[in-house]
Order: sequence, then C-alpha cells, then structure tokens
Amino acid sequence: MVSFRLAVVAQLAAVVDYVSGAALIAERVPEKAQFRGAAGNRFLHLITTPLTGSMRYTAYKGNGSIEDGWPAQGQWLDFRTLWVTNQRVQINKICDNTEAETGDLYKAIFAVSKTTGVDPRFILAVMMNESRGCVRVQTTSLAVSNPGLMQSYEGRGSCSDPAPLTPCPYKEIEQMVTDGVAPNEAGVNLQDLIARSNATGVEKYYIAARMYNSGPNSISSDKELSVGGADACYAADMANRLLGYIGDSCGPSDHSESSLEWSPTSVPSWDSTATTAAPPTVWWTPSAANAWWTPSPANAWWTPSPQSTWW
Repeated sequence: MVSFRLAVVAQLAAVVDYVSGAALIAERVPEKAQFRGAAGNRFLHLITTPLTGSMRYTAYKGNGSIEDGWPAQGQWLDFRTLWVTNQRVQINKICDNTEAETGDLYKAIFAVSKTTGVDPRFILAVMMNESRGCVRVQTTSLAVSNPGLMQSYEGRGSCSDPAPLTPCPYKEIEQMVTDGVAPNEAGVNLQDLIARSNATGVEKYYIAARMYNSGPNSISSDKELSVGGADACYAADMANRLLGYIGDSCGPSDHSESSLEWSPTSVPSWDSTATTAAPPTVWWTPSAANAWWTPSPANAWWTPSPQSTWW
C-alpha cells in the first residue's frame, strides 16, 4: 500500500503563511503575538483545536448529494487548513512562485470570493486541480484557450502567455482567478455553473465542478457525476480536496489506497486590526520546561502584543 503522511503543523514545526506578500513563520507561540509586515503590525491568533485524523481518497459515485454519499459542506475543512496544507505540499514544492506572488494568490482568492459569493474553499480546490497554484502555469489549448491559474475558458489573465512574466503582478493573479470564477460571456465559470446546477444543497458545487471540467451540457440524464468529461474523476477530486486530500486525480496513480494524516496542530489566522505601535522586537525560542515559547532578544521577528497577558 502506498501512503503518504503530512504533518500540517507538527509540534514545534514551522508553518509558512503568506499574508500581504510577507512570509510569516508561525511556530507554537502564545495566543497573541505581533508580526511587523509590509502592511503594518497585525495580530496573529492561533486556533488551538487539534487537527487530528486521516483521510483516504474516495471514488464518489452518484449525483453529488449527501444522500448519494458525497461530503456535506460542513465536513469540508476550513480554508486556513486547506491553504496551509496545499501551500506546504504543492505550491511551495512544485511552483516557482515568489513569496509575494503566493501572498497575492491568497488575497486574490478572497477578493474574488467576496465579489462572486463563491466559497473560497471551492475556488482553492478547483485551482489546485487545474494549476497546483503555479502563477506561471502554461496555457492549454484544445478547442479553446484555457489560460491561467484556473485554466479558464478563454480567460484574459496569464503570467506565461506570450512569455513568462516575473514578477507576476497582483492584478494579473486576481484576473486569473476572476476568469474562472466570475461570470463571462460563455457562462463557463464557477458562479454561473453553480447557479446552472439548479441545486440548493452541497451537490451544486460538485455538479458545477463536473460542468467546469467538461462543459455546461455534460451532465447525463441520470445526473451521474463520475462518468464522461475530460476527467471522469473531476467532481470526486473536488470532494476529496475539500476534505484535505492532496494527490493525484482519481487517487494514487497505482490505484492503491492512499492516506493523508495530520498530527495535532494549531493553524494561524489573522486579526483584521492593524496597529502602528512598534514595541521592542523579540524572537521566540522553545522553553524546555513546557515546550512553548519564551522571548529571546537576540533576534528580530516577533513583537509581543500589549493586549496579550500570556506572559
């Protein structure tokens, strides 16, 4: 059996989160700490609920409904966890993105989600299936041109066509995401396809995924999502990715069982409040007594939050 393991954030292991184009190295830190980035000081929070468990690729069959065994939207992992796992395992290892470009990608997903109402987790899942999050992904062309991060239908955004563009500017990254999500003349985009599914439950996402991959008229009369299309596994891939799967389409390439396991962890998130104060800068080093973190004035990344009473 082929299996692979992923410790999203193992105890005392660093996780990299890109916000406002700056790399945030978040280890096990107090509940609140400050990071001085390009956009000013922002408070880092840690979600302390352990993420434990294992996930195996499931070849879902049927119409995408809960009744047919597909995962409910409430079972999807939160965006932060999906982002961190995909970033560490695929974006950082496969793509040639700069830190700023990956940060811009993160922001673009939320910007487009806000304007279209499409769940950012669904946008991320489709993007990872289409381009692995590589901002200079090549355009594919069969009957039509499919450029950019979403390999969209006749999209306008690209950082590879006609030649690789470095750095890939934010406006181009946002355009690539917009091309695949927001309404376009052809109607081949996530927002329109979700509406076209004529479903109100979670199946609307899986039906939209099927149509995004193989066209608006690709749903069979029996509404079976696992047949036909450019990639018969596409809808099932989305369901698995939204549960945390990171791997090949249709599961492991040798068709053996594959699992993705998490160690107990905390995942960082950001407060929306920026501050202008710049208190004395400190680092955090492991405390042998309790395996947490204590200030070290030798370095200069983390600044204590005056609102935190942990120390």
